[in-house]
Amino acid sequence: MSSRVDERPLLELRGVRKTFAPRGRRARRTASAVAAVDGIDLALQAGTTTALVGESGSGKSTLARLIVRLHDADEGTITFDGQEIQALDEKAFRPLRRRVQMVFQNPLTSFDPSQTIGASILETMRLAPDDEPEQERLGRLLSEVGLSPRFAGLRPREMSGGELQRAGIARALSVRPDLVVMDEPTSALDMSIQGQVLELLADLQRRHRLTYLLVTHDLRAVRMMADRVVVMYLGQVVEEGPTEAVFGDPRHPYTRGLLYAYDLSGRDEERDRDVRIRGSLRTPRPGDVGCRLVGRCPLSADRCGEPQALAELAPGHRARCWRAAEGQIAGDRQPHATTDPTDLGELT
Repeated sequence: MSSRVDERPLLELRGVRKTFAPRGRRARRTASAVAAVDGIDLALQAGTTTALVGESGSGKSTLARLIVRLHDADEGTITFDGQEIQALDEKAFRPLRRRVQMVFQNPLTSFDPSQTIGASILETMRLAPDDEPEQERLGRLLSEVGLSPRFAGLRPREMSGGELQRAGIARALSVRPDLVVMDEPTSALDMSIQGQVLELLADLQRRHRLTYLLVTHDLRAVRMMADRVVVMYLGQVVEEGPTEAVFGDPRHPYTRGLLYAYDLSGRDEERDRDVRIRGSLRTPRPGDVGCRLVGRCPLSADRCGEPQALAELAPGHRARCWRAAEGQIAGDRQPHATTDPTDLGELT
């Protein structure tokens, strides 16, 4: 984890919202539009790692794509290094695009299968030209991520998943970015390779003072890399804070449920009844204003149907739950996980 923090955030989101209309004729007749990202505030300090966690469908990947302008937000502001980027057209945003790069979940599909790896990296690298000869710079980038220069002549199908992910990281670094958004960077890799890639990312961050936004199901990766954790549920932030605080003293019932699903040690019937999140994600109905975890939360009460504010519980640690705000969920220290990470896409 990085300890270097600047006063002004490198990236700041305020009230960001993105709604998608239902797909298909039947869906459009029977369903309302879904806010995949619903009023998100977020700040990333330079040189640090922030992790976005939550089940599949919580809005993490949509938020990541809004930041790199693969989607445009419907409402709110996204400010990068003091400049509001939502108001920029593509031409005006292009100089900033090299400073905000993305490493995708599936390394095989993120490369053009008809091009060599070297050609793909060079295509991106030319967005940030310098005096170093291209082939020397390409070889240096590959070496930096643990690949020999010979990989430049290979096509994606000739490489393993771990090798391709390293090549994807090299491509992102080729334009000397400030912010790297990583969408499940290890989920498509074997367990034996995941740790190597995480160590590589941590080393590159130290050397280049990169800022990371890590979107992941892998709580082991979060523990290893993140300075801060943002927990999302159905488009909203339900808890955020320093990694040590969120993992060690979670205050929102959803966060407690995620960690309970992850750590199989020390379970008992009483704890299962009080902490376990049951069922699956349910799209909010029109007019719902209360907690979106109602129906799955073991601590639900009538008051949960009222609007829930993201309340500050301790410096930098906030949760969207009236019980947490009133101190009814406190001191719930979590044991350190002793098992392999669980896929948070399923909590049942």
